[in-house]
Amino acid sequence: PRNFSPPPPCMCIQRYIGNPLLLERGRRKFDIRCWVLIDAEYGIHLFDQGVLRVSSVPYDPSDVSNRYSHLTNHCIAATHGDYGKYEPTNELFYPAFDAELNARFPQAAARAGGSVLHGLLLPQMKRMVVQTLLAARGNLRVATDYYSAFQLLGYDFLIDDELRAWLCEINASPAVADELLADLVDALVQSAVDPYCPPIEALIQSTRGGRTPARREVDGGRITGRFERLYPERSGSR
Repeated sequence: PRNFSPPPPCMCIQRYIGNPLLLERGRRKFDIRCWVLIDAEYGIHLFDQGVLRVSSVPYDPSDVSNRYSHLTNHCIAATHGDYGKYEPTNELFYPAFDAELNARFPQAAARAGGSVLHGLLLPQMKRMVVQTLLAARGNLRVATDYYSAFQLLGYDFLIDDELRAWLCEINASPAVADELLADLVDALVQSAVDPYCPPIEALIQSTRGGRTPARREVDGGRITGRFERLYPERSGSR
């Protein structure tokens, strides 16, 4: 219509985290990419593996124009000459990250039950995942009897030097680390598709040649390939 005017643009103003936790190797900044599944019943699930995406150069707070120092996007880091100097593809996975955290912060590890990552950081991240998705439930939930939909989202977090997690952004159609892709897809199908279309075991075995594919190793630790249900909690859980 002629009198139609588009709505004003929406903007999100974020605080810049000026005290990021840096990796010991190279004193570099990173963010953590996590994958979150919203199933057809609006159950919220977090994949139990994630990846640190690491910058290519040391963090330099005095030069905010150096995007290689301040931005951890993979597409940016990959264009620098030091890409891959410390980790293949500038990616670090949970087992190696947790080992570094526990060595650097032994008191925090002791208070967190032996793991800074699992006892201190991930609980903060899980809480933010649930809070954001419950806040957006009215806009995200698909209410129809015609089909059952699910969504996979990529959550990006920053960690500061006081071990506080900060939500950076939430991505639709998120990229997945190559080392985790096969396991994430398997877990996604099991959690989001199998409850509605139960698998036919004979067909599964025929497509895999009668074998169950072995899990790949990341940083010497086995990938568990599982989505943890965060909300609603299962009966009997706390």
